[in-house]
Amino acid sequence: MQLTKEQILCADDIVTKTINVPQWGGDVTVKTWNAEEKADFEIAYRDDDGESNVRRLREMVVSRSVIDENGDVMFSSEDIAALSKKSGKAMDIVFDAASQLNGVLDSDVEAMVKNSAKTEG
Repeated sequence: MQLTKEQILCADDIVTKTINVPQWGGDVTVKTWNAEEKADFEIAYRDDDGESNVRRLREMVVSRSVIDENGDVMFSSEDIAALSKKSGKAMDIVFDAASQLNGVLDSDVEAMVKNSAKTEG
């Protein structure tokens, strides 16, 4: 069946997923990004040379994906530094769910792991 413009524009295509984060003592809901949010993320995580800047990739994904009970994004870019101080294990749980929903590429995650290994070593 061929969709009409109205059907496409009215489609409820933002998916949410509620996950348990034991370290935080409860559940967190993450959502898929709309096209504008995805574009903003893609711009934000590139450095001035257009290369991937994976520093705080985890926090960027989490901050743009966690929503409150009204469906509004809970964090802003100003919260990224505070999120970086949270449990790595808790952040991994939320990041994994959010990155799966939003198609954050495995290559981005691999670059993040390589980058963190360089800074630790």
